[in-house]
Amino acid sequence: DEYLRIGAEGGVLGLGLLLACMALWVRRGTAPLPAPERWFMRLVFVGFALHCLTDNSLIATTASVFFLWASAIFAGARETAAPRVSAARGIFASAKEPDTSRA
Repeated sequence: DEYLRIGAEGGVLGLGLLLACMALWVRRGTAPLPAPERWFMRLVFVGFALHCLTDNSLIATTASVFFLWASAIFAGARETAAPRVSAARGIFASAKEPDTSRA
């Protein structure tokens, strides 16, 4: 059990920090994804969390591959969301500029 191991090594504070940091990372990483992909990735992490109830997953090599895969998806989501945000900012910025041609 991963939670028992982390609790024994880091105490309640360590376990709480691990869970809080993981939840924050998943929430921020999935935020730019479209809704179906966001929910899929969040469910993948719920499945990983449930799997940690029966195995020491975080110390396994497969966890490194899993986190690399998730990080790549999160980075790709940020890259594709950045042009949309810049375009939206450009539209709003041009809408806020006063019309000086009438003066």
